[in-house]
Amino acid sequence: MRPMIQIAVRFKRVALVLALCVLTTLALLSAPKPASALRCHCTSAHNTRTYTGTGSTCDAAQSSVFSQGASEADVDCSGVDGVCNDTLVITSPCTFDSGTGLYSASGHVSYTCDVCI
Repeated sequence: MRPMIQIAVRFKRVALVLALCVLTTLALLSAPKPASALRCHCTSAHNTRTYTGTGSTCDAAQSSVFSQGASEADVDCSGVDGVCNDTLVITSPCTFDSGTGLYSASGHVSYTCDVCI
């Protein structure tokens, strides 16, 4: 090859490598932060409405109450980063209904929403 052609080919290779470096750097800088780099905190406490749950055992009835309340909390916190510190609060203890053969319990879920920045 002639010297001018060799210089032009080398220049194109160097330009290509530099362009790839710039694109890689831009991609790394614009990548979102990993979740571990976020700072999260829980907001003030909220309570769901009161739910009644039934089941073949007291645990099943209370699980039903928690499930219903947790669903409400999930909807309430959907505009932020989710629910944290959700706790079942039983307001009416478990009783057995001989007519239905099921246990019944009432309560609500106390929760906070998680906000990450």
